[in-house]
Amino acid sequence: MSNVKNWVAENAPAPELGGQLITKDFPIAYTDAGGVLQGASGNTADGTGIYISHTLTGTYDPTEGGAFMSSGKLELNGTNVLISKLASTDHVQVYATPDGDLYGVEPPISGWDDSATSTANFELATRDQWYQITGLSCTVQQDILTGDRYDTTAHIFVAESGGKDEDVVISYGINGAAPTGVGKSTRVIKDTATAIPVSTSVIAASDISAGQTVEVWVKKTKDNASTLFIDGPSGTHTETLSVPSGGSGVIDLTDSTFPTYAVFQNVFAASAAIDFANGNKQALDVTGLSLTFAAPGPGSFILDMVNSDALTAITTPVLWDSGTVPTWAGRSVLALFYDGTNWFGSALVGAT
Repeated sequence: MSNVKNWVAENAPAPELGGQLITKDFPIAYTDAGGVLQGASGNTADGTGIYISHTLTGTYDPTEGGAFMSSGKLELNGTNVLISKLASTDHVQVYATPDGDLYGVEPPISGWDDSATSTANFELATRDQWYQITGLSCTVQQDILTGDRYDTTAHIFVAESGGKDEDVVISYGINGAAPTGVGKSTRVIKDTATAIPVSTSVIAASDISAGQTVEVWVKKTKDNASTLFIDGPSGTHTETLSVPSGGSGVIDLTDSTFPTYAVFQNVFAASAAIDFANGNKQALDVTGLSLTFAAPGPGSFILDMVNSDALTAITTPVLWDSGTVPTWAGRSVLALFYDGTNWFGSALVGAT
């Protein structure tokens, strides 16, 4: 009789289930092609929930890797837990301590840079009009996401004659579009070809895709000199664009609702200390308050402020984009970067 059972088990087609499979208190075992046990699912021995797990013994052991489910609860267990996004190759490696705390390590990101040179020579004829420096265009090597920091440096030779000193503004445009910010103001000595160095550390206000370009633009803001021009013959103009290395920091993911993205927190108070250790994205309903910032370490952070025009002060020193504190209005979204010493910030003001 046992031979008949074995023949049926080895040769009969796989059974089809048309309803529930009730195993009473027995687990369902999973074997490989050689019949060696590899996993099981069923009720836990203490009856507190159900599991599906890798096991070589038939007994549920969380350290071997598995999922445990009970009313309103899902646990992913194992000494090394990998959480992957659906329909994506992106993933976050997550490590579990013996106490159940989750920690992740951001995938390392190599820094990169690009550079360009130019010998352009042309007049800045019209006041307050942006002119692009021909040839000074650096290509973005890797996506720069909103809130990421990137560094730009330019050296531009400018000359004037026949008048008083002039004010020249140098800034950066994205993908051929003229700058929208105020830029960097530098006074030029009259009748002299002067190399103006401009270095900025910028927090991206919006995504910049790989393959897009960052160009150097210049304009004059006065009409004191009879001529003011970009002076290629006096020297070679240069531009560099770089993104620092990153992604080596440890992230505490304990109690986070989604890996790498902490929950929003609403704060209603006369003053608030925004501690980004509680989440790298936070929301704030401003009711005539002042703010201070704290961070668990270097990183990028987002602060969504409703009614930001009620903000009285940000007492934490912040190096703002273009050196100007934003004029708060309506809903404002701050993109902040902390390098361990300094805070850098830019803002989308009056978002609707």
